[in-house]
Amino acid sequence: MQKILNGDRTAPTALPAEQQCGQPSVFNEPGPSHDISIPRMATTEDGINFTDLGPINGLNDITGVGPTDIRYVGPRGTLMRFGNGTWGLIFSGGNCLDGDSDAFHFLGFAESTDLRNWTVINGIQNPIASTIPLTVVFNGSPVTIPANKPVVGDSLGWFNGRIYGPTFVQMGEHDGVMTFTGYHTPRPNDDRGDTRGIGSVRLHSSQNIVAISNGDDEQSPDDDSQNNDRRQEKDDK
Repeated sequence: MQKILNGDRTAPTALPAEQQCGQPSVFNEPGPSHDISIPRMATTEDGINFTDLGPINGLNDITGVGPTDIRYVGPRGTLMRFGNGTWGLIFSGGNCLDGDSDAFHFLGFAESTDLRNWTVINGIQNPIASTIPLTVVFNGSPVTIPANKPVVGDSLGWFNGRIYGPTFVQMGEHDGVMTFTGYHTPRPNDDRGDTRGIGSVRLHSSQNIVAISNGDDEQSPDDDSQNNDRRQEKDDK
């Protein structure tokens, strides 16, 4: 993930004023975010030295200022490969509503046939999971975000303000457990009540999952059974 701090109003990446975020009054943030987030693709043979292959398309729109746009994408997520040769990605996203570029408004899902071009299946309006629903007025009309109930159900108090860092662990060809992080407030501070919570939900895929990667590993369906065998072997000893 390439993040350009204050990039939408400084050269050479500056954007027109109408493509910059306005004041995020919903969450009482001190000011709008002017960062630019660009997801990129890279290859590596050792996990240390990378070759940049350029930006990827379809996950976000760095010029989007509407409450249903995905302007920011988080650096953490899970890439999965399906049996039909396509790819899936669980990611976190956000937009101008948050007054922050850390992409903590919702958890989404996208698909691709080539890893370069992506189609968002579960976005901010039909997410896997989301912060607390809200209604704002945009271009003179009320807009509710999300418009549809999230896959995992309504927001719980401990992630009303932030949800991010999704990690999916495969458990069988079609199933797995997604772990994620949240806060009850959009802007945590030193208050003892502003503690980070971690939750998990079980997800089911209509496609059979061949392998997954969380950025530092790769897991296939057989890995789970092998792990179970190792745990059983350890218990027997």
